[in-house]
Amino acid sequence: MQEIFIDGHSSDVQSSVKILLEKEIIDAGIDVRLLESRDLNGDSLKSEADRPAVRIKQSTFTMEEDESISGFVQRCMRAIMQYYRSPELPRIIVPTDFSEASDRALAFAVELAKQINGMIKLTHVYFPMNSSVDGVVYIDSKAETAARERLVAKRVEMENKLLDYHSISPFIETVFLVGQASKEVERMIEDDLGDLIVMGSAGDDDVFKRLLGSVSVAVTIHASCPVFVIPPGVEFQPFRHVLYASEEPLLDQEVISAIKKLTGQDCAVDVVHLYEEENDFVDNDTEVIQEDKVKRVKEVLLFKQDLIESLHAYAEAENIDLIVMERKKRDFWQRLFHKSATRAMTIRTRWPLLILHEDDIIRLNN
Repeated sequence: MQEIFIDGHSSDVQSSVKILLEKEIIDAGIDVRLLESRDLNGDSLKSEADRPAVRIKQSTFTMEEDESISGFVQRCMRAIMQYYRSPELPRIIVPTDFSEASDRALAFAVELAKQINGMIKLTHVYFPMNSSVDGVVYIDSKAETAARERLVAKRVEMENKLLDYHSISPFIETVFLVGQASKEVERMIEDDLGDLIVMGSAGDDDVFKRLLGSVSVAVTIHASCPVFVIPPGVEFQPFRHVLYASEEPLLDQEVISAIKKLTGQDCAVDVVHLYEEENDFVDNDTEVIQEDKVKRVKEVLLFKQDLIESLHAYAEAENIDLIVMERKKRDFWQRLFHKSATRAMTIRTRWPLLILHEDDIIRLNN
């Protein structure tokens, strides 16, 4: 087990730093031990400024005179996470364009990270701004610098909010990339730089998004990892009751297992099978065909013309916290002629939406 050391006089401040830092290390699942530095007589070593100091590898972090205990512990945790974070720690990519939608996704991701003991990669993909004069293209380097500074400021803003609520975890790392947003985010997953994505959506009222698509839709369709889509007006709630919109009954048990592993909770799951046309053998629009109260799984048939609105109505009636959909692999001709419920739901959802791909289900069950 790795060791880090805390120096300084025995005092209420040093004790508070030690207790809070130990708690954050445990909560983050990091395999390090925090020790008090001692001299040959067994007395605590004083720090240079006679204030608490933490030694992490070859670096020493001393508490500033006007620094709060939480702020100092946060600074130490940033270094500890960089040196010692577990490779098993779930990495949540949160793309941001500094909009209200991406701020909402970040707030949701912070709470999700606490629940699944994960870290956040706050990611901004900068598309170079340029102008052409007499056939010569000029790239605005100041705009890129401003975007980098804005990304760091967004991280600090969220960390300060966590401090206001006396909470430091989770660790937030900034990632700055240059290129086309959806492609760069997808590449991060392909290069094994993240495990899941949390994105905001503009909602169903944005005509431009409905007609031309969005980054959220593109990432949902192409990224090879679980994707959470957070619509307007939604705040994080623990996943106690989940709706899974099933297209493939043979995969239901595997999907249920994947949902519980991914959300970190033994939630109740309603498996909803959707049918667009009325059925002559069913009198009602909704029929429960079986329920296992021990496993907390209920199987339901829905018969509606508008599948998306029927999911919303069911979610509202049953107090659903999360809607889950599976996205199947399709070749070019299948994609050309298949009406994608996943694409439509990404734009129109009024509930937090989790998109699972076939590979995700296999991976989460291994």
